[in-house]
Amino acid sequence: MARLGRPAVSAARHDAVRIGFEGVTDPIVPRLRSLDGLRGVAALVVVFHHAALAAPVILVTLWPGRDGSSISQVAGTVGWRVLTFPLHLLLSAGLEAVFVFFILSGLVLTLPVLRARAGYSWLVYYPRRMIRLGIPVLGSIALAALLVVAVPRFPVVSGVGIDWLSNANSLTFSATDLLDTLNLLGPRQPLNNPLWSLGWEFAFSLLLPLAGLLAVRITSTRAAVVVIVACVAVITAGSVAGLDALVYLPMFVAGVAIAAVLPAITRVLSTVLVARPGRAAVFLACSLALIAVPWVASGVTGALYPVTVGFAVAGSLALVALALVAGRWSDFLESRLVQWLGRLSFSLYLVHVPVLVTTMYFVGIDRWLLALPLGIGASIAVAWLFSRGIELPSHHLARMVGRKIELARARRSAVTSGSDLRE
Repeated sequence: MARLGRPAVSAARHDAVRIGFEGVTDPIVPRLRSLDGLRGVAALVVVFHHAALAAPVILVTLWPGRDGSSISQVAGTVGWRVLTFPLHLLLSAGLEAVFVFFILSGLVLTLPVLRARAGYSWLVYYPRRMIRLGIPVLGSIALAALLVVAVPRFPVVSGVGIDWLSNANSLTFSATDLLDTLNLLGPRQPLNNPLWSLGWEFAFSLLLPLAGLLAVRITSTRAAVVVIVACVAVITAGSVAGLDALVYLPMFVAGVAIAAVLPAITRVLSTVLVARPGRAAVFLACSLALIAVPWVASGVTGALYPVTVGFAVAGSLALVALALVAGRWSDFLESRLVQWLGRLSFSLYLVHVPVLVTTMYFVGIDRWLLALPLGIGASIAVAWLFSRGIELPSHHLARMVGRKIELARARRSAVTSGSDLRE
């Protein structure tokens, strides 16, 4: 996509990006291809996270203290967590990857609003957005229900007190589980548990006009920083109080703040980081370390996690910001394989848990060393098919509906203008 100071690419190329960004051609919008790649990396981390949850041996190491074993006791120490936090980022940072999704959504949904200002058509936006999100979500639920019926499941006792396979996922198909899953803001979505995050995506999508009003009032980098700091503070307070709305919605708002001053933020970071590549490497390392702070702090006591979750949000914001400037990180995110993952990210997020869980039961939970790589591979393959068969057609339908609404509005405007002239 467009880079800072370079001509923007065609609208057709923008349509290939799955980050909710539609038709932006402003040449000041920088390196959005790298944001698409970041979504791909985050989606893969979520897949690895759920793969780790499905394997009891990995569970004991990453979520220790559950079974009282010597391995678990060692793995529960702060020292162990400091030494192994890169492994945590790869295998158990699924929630933090969702933080990145939320920040990106706030950013990329706000940019078209800022560009169009008063000319942005909310009448077109709402049906398009609901179709683009809703049809793939319903398709993933249908796929999950089919897999539950097709492959028998049974309770799993892993000995580590989590038993994610059977506790967080439906063992049989039932109307109750279907209704629970359709309630995206409910406490559980047993047919396809990652859908909880889509509830917040829908919520922010409905609130986007308010986000637009906020964005146009953020006119300086200093104001954006104040908003972001306030968001992190609210997130921390919400985490301590156990109020999900105060935890997740401010993440979108932080993305809105970045969007409001995107060129300025990019210029500042480029000035500081691009001239000396070593600084960018340090910035990346610090970002990842911040993301791991809550996990390391939990080694002291689990009560520290909600208090320190703001560090993970700050690290996620830093990763997004770093992706906006030229350098090895953004070049990696724009590489062919990562871009392919980015294009696949929404479908992969939607289908990977039903496919992974089904593969575990089909191959055998005791054969997890075989089942996990097969499940990950099958998830990617099914995601590609799902993208072709469900996600892309939903995009085409959304655009068609948007065009029809615009045409109908233009006709009404022409009729009204004609009536005024005759009078």
